Amino acid sequence: MNEVLERWKLDERRIRDRVYRAQTPRERERWHAIWLVVRGWSAARVADALERDAHTIGVWLDQFRKDGPAGLSFEQTGGSPPPSTRSSKPRSRQWSNGRPVTRGSIWETGTGRSFGSLSGSDSD
Repeated sequence: MNEVLERWKLDERRIRDRVYRAQTPRERERWHAIWLVVRGWSAARVADALERDAHTIGVWLDQFRKDGPAGLSFEQTGGSPPPSTRSSKPRSRQWSNGRPVTRGSIWETGTGRSFGSLSGSDSD
């Protein structure tokens, strides 16, 4: 592992700093695993401590040996977007017949009235 650290110009202190500065929990966990290995822990012991499969730790170590710090980065590839990219703009509401109607909902007609107010008489 010393050769790998030299290759990527890292030492134990810099790896520990990366644990604390990781952008995502997954990256933090990967850097933590590397830090423990650098401190002399076996991959199996790291796997037990982090409650991960030993194979997973081995994959992370291989990625680090091959690609250095870039091998430990994590990019979201599916699922919901991270909270920082979700719209924080609240949905506006209008009222129709004493009930809220959300703009853009399937119940809005674009006329300012909901489907419920279109049925029956036009006494509005």
